[in-house]
Amino acid sequence: ELAVSDGDTPQEGQQGRTATQTLPGDQQLEQLSLQLDEIEYNIAKLKENSTMISSQIEKYQRWAEAAPHREAEWTALTRDYAQLQNHYQELVERNLAAESAETLERRQKGSQFKIVDSAHFPETPFYPNFKKIMLLAAAIGLGLGGGLAFAMDQMDDSFKEAADIESYLGLTVTCSIPLILTEKETTSKKVISALWAAAIIISSIGILGSMIYLWKKGVIIL
Repeated sequence: ELAVSDGDTPQEGQQGRTATQTLPGDQQLEQLSLQLDEIEYNIAKLKENSTMISSQIEKYQRWAEAAPHREAEWTALTRDYAQLQNHYQELVERNLAAESAETLERRQKGSQFKIVDSAHFPETPFYPNFKKIMLLAAAIGLGLGGGLAFAMDQMDDSFKEAADIESYLGLTVTCSIPLILTEKETTSKKVISALWAAAIIISSIGILGSMIYLWKKGVIIL
């Protein structure tokens, strides 16, 4: 029901009624237009999703179609790897067998020998020659002793005979008195002689005993 104010004219009231009647229709039209736009947007998105899904389906289908080929390639690679692995193990086993055979052959060659000259205990030492050394030492000792005695005699300038005095002074000796030793000098000379004799005897016994000991130990062979 439309109400018209008192101050409005009939024409103005007619225009107001028309505006009041057409306003809800425009709103509905606008809402429908928005719904249409939304539907078109949703349709476009669905088409886009459909295209993307179709491309993914094609991609998965290609993968599914290529799966047998990949499986065949993987099977071939696995088979080739297994063959190479078996061949490698066979070569390793052959190498180990060859090394073992070589080692065994070397051991057999080392164990197979012939005795050309049997070992024997030497009766006399090859070096040094102990007899020659002892003879040489005795000769050197005697030579040194004789040389020392001769040197001491040459260095002694005392007169031992009357002829030495005559030749030295040019005078004739009428009388010579022999050396007369006192009892103390005689005893001292005997003691010195006994000491020298004891030293020589002890040294000789020591050398002889050492030789006998070394001979029994097998250090020297006479």
